[in-house]
Amino acid sequence: MLRARLFGIVSLVLVNASICSLAHAETSEDLETAKALFEDGRRLMAEGKYDAACGKFEDSQAKARGIGTKFKLADCEEHRGSFGKAQALFLEVADQAREAGQADREELARGRAAAIDEKLAHLEIDQEAPSADIQLDDRTLTASEAQVLLAIPLGKHRITASSAGKKTWTKDIDVPKPGTFVIVTVPRLEDAAVDKTPGPVVASALSPATEAPPADADPNAGRGARRVALVLGGIGLGATVAGVAFGLQFLANNHDAKNVCPTSYGCTESEIEQHAAYIDDAHAARTRTYLSVGVGAAALAGAAVLYFTAPRPGALHATTGFGPNGAWNVAVRGGF
Repeated sequence: MLRARLFGIVSLVLVNASICSLAHAETSEDLETAKALFEDGRRLMAEGKYDAACGKFEDSQAKARGIGTKFKLADCEEHRGSFGKAQALFLEVADQAREAGQADREELARGRAAAIDEKLAHLEIDQEAPSADIQLDDRTLTASEAQVLLAIPLGKHRITASSAGKKTWTKDIDVPKPGTFVIVTVPRLEDAAVDKTPGPVVASALSPATEAPPADADPNAGRGARRVALVLGGIGLGATVAGVAFGLQFLANNHDAKNVCPTSYGCTESEIEQHAAYIDDAHAARTRTYLSVGVGAAALAGAAVLYFTAPRPGALHATTGFGPNGAWNVAVRGGF
């Protein structure tokens, strides 16, 4: 009984405060419309028609913004099961109340937000491919949302990851009870299948060769280029070996992270911190792997080009074309 009276007093205070806050509307017509919409929302809530009631409160808030109206909208959203939206609204009310010096209202709003938190579960999305677009159920997450702890209602949810030229990845989860902590690891997306159907072959006509036979290459220049190629190849091999080592470190850290609270449900705070530490180490190792392998591949490719294109003594050069007599000729030139 005492709790019911207290709730009634609080509701009356909030209604009066909301009506007073509406007095700051730009025109009297907006003020009257906002009051009427607010009363319609209260009536619909009393009848259990929460979807319609929330719409009325939103329309009232659009006409004349009031902290009491926002509180009532948060209350309505909580009643119709939109816990995440309701919690955000309660926290906005608490911040506005603090700025207005209304300590009691701030405490009440923060208490309601904390109570909602006990009805929710929390989801952490760990991405091995941060460039992917993440979708939670029917909502596409922003880049910042995909990197923070998300409050989600109980029940079944689907996480989808997609990217251009990659296969779409999905995972279904079922959150059974409030307070559950769920970790979902989004793997690196696989490449999408490429259509390898050969296109039409276009025949090209041969044109007479007009270039003069190449001059004999300088053997000393060829030896110098090959020496540079060998040095560059050594650098590329060393960078590739380092990349493999960093890759093994990444796999080890990633494996350790997955072994921390492997069920992903009901993880302790220390397990969450340990999981985050392993993930940070894995991401750093992965970055070093990409850099080392990239440098190694570039160095090896450059070494191969230098080595095989360097002039060699005795190299043969062939030139083809139509001769003066109209016949097709092949001329071979080189050192023997």
